[in-house]
Amino acid sequence: MVRTDHCCPPENTQVEFQTERKRSESMVQAIVRALSTTKGVPVTELDSLYESINTEAVNSLFGHAETRHTAICLEFTHQDHTVTVTQSGAIYVRSSDDEYG
Repeated sequence: MVRTDHCCPPENTQVEFQTERKRSESMVQAIVRALSTTKGVPVTELDSLYESINTEAVNSLFGHAETRHTAICLEFTHQDHTVTVTQSGAIYVRSSDDEYG
C-alpha cells in the first residue's frame, strides 16, 4: 500500500527497529538490512522479499519520487513484520500483531 498522507507508523504502535537508508544502498537493500537486524539473523537467512513485494518496483518507485521531490510512503507486511518506508529513507519495522487505527 502506498500512502501519501502519513509517512510514519501510527503513534500507538511499537516500532521494533528504525533505521535510515545509507547512500551506498538501494531502498531494497536497506529494507533487507532492517529486517535482518530486527529478526537477529543474517541477510542470507531471511525469506525472499519477492514473496511480499516487487523489489524492482520499490527501487523504481523511490528513485522516481526522489527525482520528482515527491513525498511517498510504502507499507507492506513481510512474514510477521510490517515495514513502513518513507521517501526520505526512514524505515520502520514493527510486529504485524500491532493494532492501529
